[in-house]
Amino acid sequence: MPTIWGNCVLRQLGQKTGAVVDDQLSHRLYWLIPVDGAAGWQVPAAHDIEILGDGYQLLVPGTLRDHLLKWLVPPRPYRLLTAPDDLIAAITTALGPRPEVAGC
Repeated sequence: MPTIWGNCVLRQLGQKTGAVVDDQLSHRLYWLIPVDGAAGWQVPAAHDIEILGDGYQLLVPGTLRDHLLKWLVPPRPYRLLTAPDDLIAAITTALGPRPEVAGC
């Protein structure tokens, strides 16, 4: 999702977040969730949130910080994936149905 919305969602998630990739070239944040974890999600198109599934490839940073691709929240054994229910709840709470009513 765009960084402007992603930062709002990250604040909403707090300690419930898993690893988050920060792609500064595309100005997007990426959460890692279980396969098919977003099945059936209805996200507002106006927020430009993309759900990447089978057939998509996502670059992830290495262990060193890069100026264009980095771990905003680094992966940890206890904090790799974000629970899909927590993520969609944070999206809904933080952003609401339309960008102009986003709560962040």
